[in-house]
This record gives sequence, C-alpha cells and structure tokens, in this order.
Amino acid sequence: MSAIPHPPHHAIARAVARIRAELAELVDTSVWSMDPEETRDTLAKLTQLEAGIAELQLRVAGHARAIAVEQDTGATSTANWCSACATASTSRASAISSIPTATCARPMSS
Repeated sequence: MSAIPHPPHHAIARAVARIRAELAELVDTSVWSMDPEETRDTLAKLTQLEAGIAELQLRVAGHARAIAVEQDTGATSTANWCSACATASTSRASAISSIPTATCARPMSS
C-alpha cells in the first residue's frame, strides 16, 4: 500500500509546486508569435526569475545542510544526497557542500 501524497505545507514548497505546474503547461507552447518587445520583456523577466530561483535554491540547500536531510536516506552528505536528485547537476550538488550553515538563517531584505 502506498502513502497518500500530501500537499506541501510551507509557502516555499507550495510556490515551487505551482511554478513546476505552470512550467509543465508551457512545454509545448511555441514562442513564434511573440513580438520583439514582448520577447525582450519576457527574456529580461526570465533572467530575473532565474536569479530569484537560484537565491531561493541556495537558501533551501543551506537549510537542507543545516538539518542534515540526508540522514534518513543513507547518503553520506547533503551534497551526495542532492547529486542523486534527478534534476541536480554535479556542480550544483558540490556547491551545496560549501554553503555555510548560517546561509539559511539570513534574514530576507525587503
């Protein structure tokens, strides 16, 4: 018998789930009808979005390291656990091992 999946409780986990769902809907969407202005604006916003996701990923990775998410998996470190994730790249996984634990405790600027 498999466990019933529960929706994410934390605001970040919920946002990630929504973003993934939105991106999945765009997989087959063509960009040919975007005019130059819309293309420029969209590309600029995507670049900003990518930077925001990278920052959020580093905060969550710092927290993952601080709470040792790998303990229940048999992995020897958070970086090793992350490298086993289907979407993690080797460079990002190894970067996680160098994240200071205090990174996840840093207050957000307004």
